[in-house]
Amino acid sequence: MSEAGHILVVDDEPGASETLRDILELKGHTVRTATSGRAGLEALASSPVDAVIVDLKLPDVSGLDLLAAIKATSAETEVILITGHASLTSAVQAINGAAFGYLTKPFDVRQLVATLDKALEKQRLARALREAEERYRLVTEHITDAVFFLDLEGRLVFGNSRGAELTGYRVEELLGTPILSLLTPTGAREAEARLDAVRAGQEVAPSFETQLVRKGGGLVWVEANLTSVTKDGKVVGCLGAARDITERKRAEQALREANQALTGLVADLEQRNREMALLSEMGELLQGCHTSEEAYSVVRSFGQRLFPVESGLVAVLNASTTLMMEVVAYWGGPPPAEAVFSPDQCWALRRGRAHVVSAPESALLCTHLGSPPAAGYLCLPLVAQGAAVGILHLRDEPDGGSPASRLDRGREFRRRLAAGMADHVALALGNLRLQEMLRNQVIRDPVTGLFNRRYMTESLEREVHRARRSGSPLGIVMLDVDNFKPFNDRFGHEAGDRLLRTLGEFLRTRTRGQDIACRYGGDEFTVILPGASLDVTGRRAEELRREFKRLRPLEPTLEPVTLSMGVATFPGQGSTWEDVLREADAALYRAKHAGRDRVASGP
Repeated sequence: MSEAGHILVVDDEPGASETLRDILELKGHTVRTATSGRAGLEALASSPVDAVIVDLKLPDVSGLDLLAAIKATSAETEVILITGHASLTSAVQAINGAAFGYLTKPFDVRQLVATLDKALEKQRLARALREAEERYRLVTEHITDAVFFLDLEGRLVFGNSRGAELTGYRVEELLGTPILSLLTPTGAREAEARLDAVRAGQEVAPSFETQLVRKGGGLVWVEANLTSVTKDGKVVGCLGAARDITERKRAEQALREANQALTGLVADLEQRNREMALLSEMGELLQGCHTSEEAYSVVRSFGQRLFPVESGLVAVLNASTTLMMEVVAYWGGPPPAEAVFSPDQCWALRRGRAHVVSAPESALLCTHLGSPPAAGYLCLPLVAQGAAVGILHLRDEPDGGSPASRLDRGREFRRRLAAGMADHVALALGNLRLQEMLRNQVIRDPVTGLFNRRYMTESLEREVHRARRSGSPLGIVMLDVDNFKPFNDRFGHEAGDRLLRTLGEFLRTRTRGQDIACRYGGDEFTVILPGASLDVTGRRAEELRREFKRLRPLEPTLEPVTLSMGVATFPGQGSTWEDVLREADAALYRAKHAGRDRVASGP
């Protein structure tokens, strides 16, 4: 027996209505009666019931019409039709009108009670189902995840409001939509593979990440789960859930970018440390250089190591009176187009500060570059003791698609590194020039510019040692100007100094690179000829004598200026440089006494 219910009996026969009421009340039901269709509708309007027993034939309306009216206002109310005039037509109409039962009079009371119990049980089950569905709806609607059910074709047959919020569609629009159409192509391929696995009853990973395509075209990152739903051992669909993880993905992306930036900064810092170590090492080596050539070699080597992807060069101001810039070191590219150029061709030297060119097509370019550069460049003046001694030039490489921020940061580091290199190089070149100037003051004769007597003795000691070790000869020429004292007395000391300077320049330009020309004292000069035998030394002396005689260096006299010379060699004329020098001096004395303007050799 079902639970007791509220019953309305509508029958125009009072006896029949009273009988049904008594029977049903004995069963525990609450029963009301009405004798017409209108009265029945009024009773329903005042208080709903669980079931209505309706006579098919009523005085005002037919039972079928009342059935339709009841179902129109309260579809869940069950209706049982009873009639004393049964027909197939009316039975079919009752069934089509959703009547729960159709009984003919006279009927068995037990049959009526049983039918009513079934109607009430159906209603109870329907109510329980609605309540369960409502509870499920409330659960799914209050879950923050999107919950959905897919049929075997992958179409949405159920979805909660959260799914609508994620996709931008209304729930009604989503129903029947293939789930794959809501995903990106990549996500659709992965979801299809998972659906195939679920349909086949295979196990799949508990969750996966993909992107939903919103109605407006935007993308939403979700973490989704799919599981198969079975009935009677067969898969009937897939139950799924999706959670919005867009913010998490953004946070992950931001974290990755921060890590990449931090990694880049750490790498930059390590690179800066290595560069600073190289810069310090270069500075130490430059300070240890004794000659400019040694310094240029260090600059060339460390320029390549400090700027491995850039080409560069160092040019210095020529010490001669030409005041031209000369390239002394370059790296990372072919030889420069102009190895010698005017200082006015470099904007860094003209401005007295760094000249930075980022965009060659819209900047003032230094003309010493030759052809316009493909990328930017930097020129830095090398300043030592307050004066420009040269430039450091660096050419940028094309960016190759690097991020602008990283490219700008790298260029800034490069400029700072270049400035550090320029400071070291300028300091070293300035020191070398100062050392060279001091050394020249010590070893050079101020009047002729030739080496002085002190340097001559050092050179003779060195060259005799070298000749003794190699077994090669060493020639020495002693010479002086004939009649220099009368000339000096006649034309004055200034003319005499001018003659000595002319002779000094003559000896410097007419001797070999390895020969050493020195002023011995007064109007006496010495020329040291490494590797020259006595015969070669004599010939070289004779050539010098004849050429200087033809020079006629002075206008005040038409007479030629002549030289007397004495030659001797090691080891032929002595076992020490002092012995050889004395023999050369003695030969010069003999040349003087033999009439001057000649070359004499040792015994």
